[in-house]
Amino acid sequence: MHCVRIVVLLLFLSISSSLEKKDDNYRMFIKELHGIFRNRILPSDYGLNITKFVPKKGYLLESHEVTTEDGYILTLHRIPYGRNHSKGDNQVRPPVLLMHGFLMSSMDWVYLGPDKSLGLLLADAGYDVWMGNVRGTTWSRKHVKLDPDKDKEFWEFSFHEHGYYDIPACIDYILNMTNQSQLYYIGHSQGTTELFVLTSMRPEYNNKIKHGIALAPVAYMTDARSQVVDLVVKFEDRLKVLFNIFNVHEVLASSRWMKAAGRLLCADGSPFQEICPMLLFSICGYDYPQLNKTFLPTLIFNSPSGTSVKNLEHFYVLISSGKFTQFDYGREENLGRYNSTTPSEYDLSRITAPITMYISQNDYLSSVKKHCHTIQLMPDDAGATRQRSAFLL
Repeated sequence: MHCVRIVVLLLFLSISSSLEKKDDNYRMFIKELHGIFRNRILPSDYGLNITKFVPKKGYLLESHEVTTEDGYILTLHRIPYGRNHSKGDNQVRPPVLLMHGFLMSSMDWVYLGPDKSLGLLLADAGYDVWMGNVRGTTWSRKHVKLDPDKDKEFWEFSFHEHGYYDIPACIDYILNMTNQSQLYYIGHSQGTTELFVLTSMRPEYNNKIKHGIALAPVAYMTDARSQVVDLVVKFEDRLKVLFNIFNVHEVLASSRWMKAAGRLLCADGSPFQEICPMLLFSICGYDYPQLNKTFLPTLIFNSPSGTSVKNLEHFYVLISSGKFTQFDYGREENLGRYNSTTPSEYDLSRITAPITMYISQNDYLSSVKKHCHTIQLMPDDAGATRQRSAFLL
């Protein structure tokens, strides 16, 4: 029953975020809730986005805009060197591109702070760190022609477009800026899906990736154990009807409602704090030892960062079909696009970049069995795997 409530909450937050600009009673409602939750203790970094958080920790942060072939304007965040950088140090630092997971952002790689977050650890270790934000997320809601708040065409994308357009645009920009011929790529969850799309659909980019790291890779999803995913699949048709009724093309964007929920429910001292890890774990897997609950309000202030309904539908295609395929447009449109009534599968045999996968028995979105199947479809010189029970970003 708690899973049904979670899905209802997610749906409410998705719809409310699209309607919040019309809600004149928002401030009054939140003020009343603050009175109920007056004993909460928010972390000192609460309310900071990545552009304020990283400099506060002693690192330089740059923001770069990249325009894709199809007109989306993305934001790349760069940490060019670590805390101990000295003036006059002209050392060439190898570039590394970090790509976030589903509904997340570049903030994921830094929010735990120095000596814990991968983005900051890599900067201190001598890497030139670039953190991407795919189209439709908080930092990449721009287009040369389309308005995300007015044009539904803006939201006509899924992880396919992320991998086919966004990632190569970021790679080319980084290599041009750093005068390098290759970079390291580290993706988490959806960030690995995008890597598989890129290297199978645009194989020329295999040579631009010195080594790919796939954290909790996602390709084949029929063994997904996530309770929320199960419910989304079960009620997929009804959700589509509701999204159409409310004219929702974007889901779980960063909003005042979401941030309010984070600071009211998830802060230390809140009587409802346990709801937050329950929601998180029901989606991706239970692992309390790796969770610092104090950081949850800061995380939720920055995430989820939104995606398209079409992206959600594409993951549903993977789950229901049992295959790693392109988007299913229906028999008639599929025939025009793919010359087949069913969507084309991504050909993982075209991947030649060396890729190491970090997988876990506790991953609720993809099983070890499916990870092994993914590896078997890659050429011998591309796929490798290491297993760990847990890891932090």
